[in-house]
Amino acid sequence: MNNASLLKEWKKIFASFPVAVNNFYGDPLIQWSDTLKKLEYLTRQGHKGVVTVITKGVITNPMAERFRGFIRRGLKLLVCVSISELPQFEKVGMEHRYKNFSVLNNAGVRNLALVRPMTPPYNTDSQTINRIVDNLALNGCQNIVLSGFRGDDNLVKDLAPSDKVKWTMRVKLLTPDVFNEFKQRCEEKHINLFMRVSCAVAHVFDKKRPLNPYYNSPLLCKCEELNCPLLRTCKRPEQPREGSLELLRFLGFDVRMDYMGFDNYCTCTPDHRLECKSCCTTCFNIKTPRLTILNKCANLGTLTFCRYVTGILCAQEGVCDEGDKDVGYAHIPMFPQLKDLACLNSWYSYAQHGTRCFDCEYCVDKYYQARNNDLTPLDLYEMVVKAYIAEGDD
Repeated sequence: MNNASLLKEWKKIFASFPVAVNNFYGDPLIQWSDTLKKLEYLTRQGHKGVVTVITKGVITNPMAERFRGFIRRGLKLLVCVSISELPQFEKVGMEHRYKNFSVLNNAGVRNLALVRPMTPPYNTDSQTINRIVDNLALNGCQNIVLSGFRGDDNLVKDLAPSDKVKWTMRVKLLTPDVFNEFKQRCEEKHINLFMRVSCAVAHVFDKKRPLNPYYNSPLLCKCEELNCPLLRTCKRPEQPREGSLELLRFLGFDVRMDYMGFDNYCTCTPDHRLECKSCCTTCFNIKTPRLTILNKCANLGTLTFCRYVTGILCAQEGVCDEGDKDVGYAHIPMFPQLKDLACLNSWYSYAQHGTRCFDCEYCVDKYYQARNNDLTPLDLYEMVVKAYIAEGDD
């Protein structure tokens, strides 16, 4: 592949990154002007990957039309609305969040309900579950992602939830009774239920499989139990994306292809999830086709960045989520000055730190330092091009 062709492939790779706008640091609707500015910039750049806005705020008809305007211009925009029914810990209401789906549907804007965090005993009783599903169905929501509580010991102490949270705390799993009741209610209302955001996103955009390698963990994701719409097509990619290994190596990564001829799958079930020392999206336990990153600087954010680039599972022996506050920030050997590239599992975070948010008591953001990332993936690509040209001149 000549230089021009290689750079063309690299641009496609960066343009495909999944981007969340102003999500990690507050609510994007509170930062509405900046959110519009960022969506405009991504649109002008010709970003091709999914771009999401995740909110608990009020979406008005004019706001939905602004979203629709970006979509008409080619942006693959998805609006996710967080649903929780946790008035004990939230300073923002619920009724408008359900109505957001009607507003978005009327404007033709793709949407998802993120029902989380399910926190025993506050929002896991039958009455609350029924209210959530009924209200979502009434407002035309067709796809729900369900997840449990996640937080460190400080948050658990602050919330003082039931003992069940000790089981769900670190991995956002659900107790079986909660899952079964949600599943039954969603089936009755003909709503698709997912356990992973990336899977739901793939379905909404008619993709064959999610970007995250959940195809390796069908039991944990309950693929067959939920009769996932992706079941027939969700297969492993056979090879990394064209040009992606060259890109990683140019960026300073030492990489190795492993287990490409293997066909193993994770056998861990939800009731044994806490016994697993790895993470589904960066699993180093099972012998499954993957790219092994050999650099010592690897963490979850770095491995996630490498997965965005290659489209396949990227792992390093022993590297998992230990709760470190910097675990989601990617380290790129060529650009050590970039310390704020948050690659948070499903999303590359394009965000400024908000001066204020809805200040929910269970929010983990307040435990992080204020860090901004004003680089889009295609901005990063331009840095790569300059470095590539400079290397050629040398």
